[in-house]
Parts: sequence; structure tokens; C-alpha cells
Amino acid sequence: MPPKSGIVWIASYPKSGNTWIRAFLHNLTRIMNGEPGEQDINEMARFSTWELDKQRYADFLGLS
Repeated sequence: MPPKSGIVWIASYPKSGNTWIRAFLHNLTRIMNGEPGEQDINEMARFSTWELDKQRYADFLGLS
């Protein structure tokens, strides 16, 4: 199956497993791209980021 592009949004509370889910998605992306090895937890910004400023989401969604 050809890879699909898009955005995966993860909204969570602190200490709710966000880093675990990000690591899972990073490893899944590596497997789908045929990359060997595991995702280094210190390089999690390769495929994802985190954001605390609600203004960015408001701008993106067109909401105040």
C-alpha cells in the first residue's frame, strides 16, 4: 500500500502517554520508510513537534 501523507494530531494531558505515542508513531514511520533500527527518544523532533501556544491552533483553525 502506498504511504499516505497528512497530519496526525495528538492532544493530551501531561503524563498521559504522549511521549510513548510519539515514539510509537516515529517507529511506525521508520518501518514504513524501510529504515532500520529504533527511534532515538532524543531525536523525537525529526517527525513531530509539540506546541503549547493555543494561538497557533486558533490561527490554523480560524477560531479565536
